[in-house]
Amino acid sequence: MCRAIDRVRSEFTKQAPDFNAYIAGQSKALFNRSAAAQLHLTGTERILEVAAGTCAFGRTLAPLAGWITELDATPAMLDAGRAENEKAGIRNADYVTAAAESLPFADGSFDAAVCRLAFHHFTSPEPVFSEMRRVVRPGGQLVIADMLARDEPLRAAADRYETLRDPSHVRCLSADEFLVLAERFGMETAHRSVTDIPVKLDDWMALTRVPSALRAEIAAAMRADMEGSEKTGFSPFQDGGGIAFVQHWGLFVFRNPSAD
Repeated sequence: MCRAIDRVRSEFTKQAPDFNAYIAGQSKALFNRSAAAQLHLTGTERILEVAAGTCAFGRTLAPLAGWITELDATPAMLDAGRAENEKAGIRNADYVTAAAESLPFADGSFDAAVCRLAFHHFTSPEPVFSEMRRVVRPGGQLVIADMLARDEPLRAAADRYETLRDPSHVRCLSADEFLVLAERFGMETAHRSVTDIPVKLDDWMALTRVPSALRAEIAAAMRADMEGSEKTGFSPFQDGGGIAFVQHWGLFVFRNPSAD
């Protein structure tokens, strides 16, 4: 796990300066607002954002909640998130550097635990899900938003290109895999939905600072896919002067019916 965390910290330290600009697109911001609405917050809740990154989802939730704790394994990402929160006038937040697999909180400490676009970075998703469930009070919510796996048989190919672009990527989970996780840990499914998010290939590669030679290799593979050659799993298409593709973001709201 240590090597995996080191890889995540290395990659996201590199991404931290540009991450907020990348995630600020209209479709991503709209997704955050729609996801926040599904929590039905009353303004008093204590929320934990796991693998918070630059706190983009937390910035949407904070004005709707009583307090939010932003947790991430990469200090540079949290520093960028804290700076953006201060610009936005958010004062009801604290910041914790820790691994998602070992949350430094007592059982039932939060009304909700949320995690946005991080599960595909976890070597093993079960310990993270288990820890999130542990720190949520009875009747509380566990919320996950993440890219969903492409359909078979292109799933492995898509994960390969995701990892070429970002070595901290492990694998995308399917909607069914998230639902199985919830069932395994005794959570009830309160909401599930899928949103299509358009992504520009050049922006996608620029965020992780893909080396020029590898960037050319990935772009060539996408063009070949568009021309009918080997499939990448991305279903790329021409968008103006560049290449684009669509990610499918799943949103899952699970409820903790009881505490062990």
